[in-house]
Amino acid sequence: MQEESFEILGGKLGLLVNGGKIELRPGESYVLLRNTIHTFYNAGDTPFTTRTVFRPFLHMDWLTSEMILGKA
Repeated sequence: MQEESFEILGGKLGLLVNGGKIELRPGESYVLLRNTIHTFYNAGDTPFTTRTVFRPFLHMDWLTSEMILGKA
């Protein structure tokens, strides 16, 4: 697994992490350490935009293709 970081560019991103809820707004960021179970959702009334970085970039070609196809 890898570390994930989210930087919010627009809208409002909700994260469920370790049983807690986090809501991020533009200009805020959050780093998920390796092996952290999480999910994210749109916490606002408009679409959110995020810059997401995966370190190291492992097997993301598979995940992104599954997301595009609606399977992930």
